Amino acid sequence: MALEKAQLQPEDVWYIGAQYECDVKGSLNAGLLPVWYIGAIDLPYTEDRNIMTMSIRSEMERYMEV
Repeated sequence: MALEKAQLQPEDVWYIGAQYECDVKGSLNAGLLPVWYIGAIDLPYTEDRNIMTMSIRSEMERYMEV
């Protein structure tokens, strides 16, 4: 609904989140590009080379400027 109101297509939207199950899998299922923010994770995680990860906020800001 939000994408429709913003007149955006799912493939044109990045979804940045810290929770793998909810944020990464949810955005994949919705057709969005998931970005897994691992800077807030205190638990060990398994790297998935198919998912873009960012560990510090400045990485996100650099991509957002493009």
